[in-house]
Amino acid sequence: MSRLDAKKLGLKHYYTGLECKRGHTEKRYVSDKGCVACKEMQTAKWRIENIDRARELERQSALRRQPKRSAYQKEWAKRNPEYTKLNDKVQAAKRRASGYISKSDIISILARQKWLCAEPTCTKSLKQGYHLDHVMPIALGGLTSKQNCQCLCQNCNQTKSKKHPVDFARQKGRLL
Repeated sequence: MSRLDAKKLGLKHYYTGLECKRGHTEKRYVSDKGCVACKEMQTAKWRIENIDRARELERQSALRRQPKRSAYQKEWAKRNPEYTKLNDKVQAAKRRASGYISKSDIISILARQKWLCAEPTCTKSLKQGYHLDHVMPIALGGLTSKQNCQCLCQNCNQTKSKKHPVDFARQKGRLL
């Protein structure tokens, strides 16, 4: 599809099948003819170099996505402070137990893995999609943190499921 056709249809991307100057044969942006893969790499590099600013932008974005409380909900919270306080404590406990990982953390994990599946016996590229995996599964006491997460292809992640990392390595024939 040509850029003009995509522009007429109101699309954000188009595909030519030609390589960009870095050798990618990815979709291109209608707005500036830029390669999507190059832009993703550029963004990942910027996020790593400007980690504090990236985290602040992510926090602001999360705040914008939060649903606004209706007038009724605000009034109810004022009339029932004990329930509101209890609910806040429960939500905080859930966040502490499960942990948190931001988009910039995921991008730095992908950059560290060179956008390849973290499973050593697999060589799939994760540019088309990935699954965030917990090295030590949450079901076995693992937390959602940058140190406990890796990116796998769909097949490897579904094969690993909630297995202990040693058991998974044995299953894949990497340990005796």
